[in-house]
Amino acid sequence: MEKRAIQMDPHDNVATVLFDVQIGDMVWVYDQNQVLVERVVAQSPILSGNKLALSDMPEKSTMIKYGENVGVVIKPIAKGHLVHVHNVRSMHLDIPDSIIRDIISVMNITE
Repeated sequence: MEKRAIQMDPHDNVATVLFDVQIGDMVWVYDQNQVLVERVVAQSPILSGNKLALSDMPEKSTMIKYGENVGVVIKPIAKGHLVHVHNVRSMHLDIPDSIIRDIISVMNITE
């Protein structure tokens, strides 16, 4: 089965995976018009609905989704890795550290 993800805006540096992805899976990234944008090899497990890095994202860089700056990278993220609360902080929502720890634990994030 083709593992797909959607990039909401051409400026986005993340895409939302539409199927659970395992390390080594080829992820086919499409735009909103269902045109293939690129293929990315997953470097970490990513559950459906979560974000995949489309490029290397250095610390203090900006995560872009829907063409908007939505987060600040708190530790470097390599292309193909999961982008979530363990490596990005929202620019719009202050999530308490205790909630972040719970999310990381429940999702079994080990990066």
